[in-house]
Amino acid sequence: MRLSFYNFLKLILLSCLFSYANAIAKSDNNAAVKLYYGNIPTLVLSGSLRQMGVQYGASLRAQLKQELFILEDYYIDQQHLTYSQLVTQASLLYNRFPERYQVFMQGMAQGSALSLNEVKILNAMETLGELLPDKPQEACAFLFMPQQQTTTGGAFIGRNYDYAPPFDQLAKYLTVTVLKEPHKVATAFISIAGEIYCPSCINAAGIFLELNNGMPSGGTMVNHNTTSMLAVMLDTLRNSNSLTKVQNKLNHKNSDYSLIVNAANATADLSFEYSTNPILGMHYYVPDAQQNFVSTNFFLDSSWGDNVPVATDANSWYGVTRRNNLLNLSAAATKFNLTDFKALMSTSINSGGAVWDATIYQIIFDAATMNLYIRILSNPNTWEQIPLGEIFKQSESQ
Repeated sequence: MRLSFYNFLKLILLSCLFSYANAIAKSDNNAAVKLYYGNIPTLVLSGSLRQMGVQYGASLRAQLKQELFILEDYYIDQQHLTYSQLVTQASLLYNRFPERYQVFMQGMAQGSALSLNEVKILNAMETLGELLPDKPQEACAFLFMPQQQTTTGGAFIGRNYDYAPPFDQLAKYLTVTVLKEPHKVATAFISIAGEIYCPSCINAAGIFLELNNGMPSGGTMVNHNTTSMLAVMLDTLRNSNSLTKVQNKLNHKNSDYSLIVNAANATADLSFEYSTNPILGMHYYVPDAQQNFVSTNFFLDSSWGDNVPVATDANSWYGVTRRNNLLNLSAAATKFNLTDFKALMSTSINSGGAVWDATIYQIIFDAATMNLYIRILSNPNTWEQIPLGEIFKQSESQ
């Protein structure tokens, strides 16, 4: 009789576990909302981070496999690295991510039918160049044009993403991903598929956040003993409904890389400059919100003094010229409409702008309308409009 009773309990327990696992599986397999604007996919993911990871992987399975082919062809076949080296390098970044984003990537592996090591490589694609004797160019630019100078009544924000090969091939897999999790601010991150962090992010409160390489000023050391700033930025936007909260969360943080993190909304902007040199630390400042502000790849805060190298084109990937060109172009008129701003952002360095050989994609955010515009230079080299404000509203009502 006792044996039958225990067997009955086991049967009940197994039944409960099966029902729970089945419910989780059904929840994990919910499809993402997938929209296309030109060639740019926009995903709206909902649920827990694990569930969103499964949705992300399932939605982008084909793109992720193509990217792995490109990365392995470049680093293994052309640069003669080993797969093991790529995994080891990628794991260094994965280990600096909070567990919640590791869980997202584990779900991504499940949804895409890729191994976790493959997912790690995709997430860390920007860091694989550290394995090469000649480090790749990782130059970017950020432009804030104040609301007084725009026809929409809100700031225009421009961002150039500049990177060396094979990112010119990977750029066509640029994706906008909206994370919709209970009790969080809905946040979109704009990245090459597989990068689960914030090269550029925008949240439903209209806050834009992006990063530039700051190594020309802050040094090349990597701090492996701190949470990655790449994940911190995404977490910051998902938990901030004001620029003041962004400032409070990013102030006095440590960074694993020397970075310049720029934040803005419709009326103001902030800049945070992080050095991995422990003697230097970080500085943040508030640019004049009435003035155009441009940041490239060297520190601008005057309080750094003589502690950082004097910036030149030679040591900042033409960062001085790119910055000066954007400042000159943005001062050329008292008012800019969106067409004017697109023309400004599209101007090549040879014609007095900031687009050069390493520029692979560009972003414009109209903070008044919450419209996002993306231009991938290789495919098809036109500005695509993404109504991010409408997408945020729709995701809130679902």
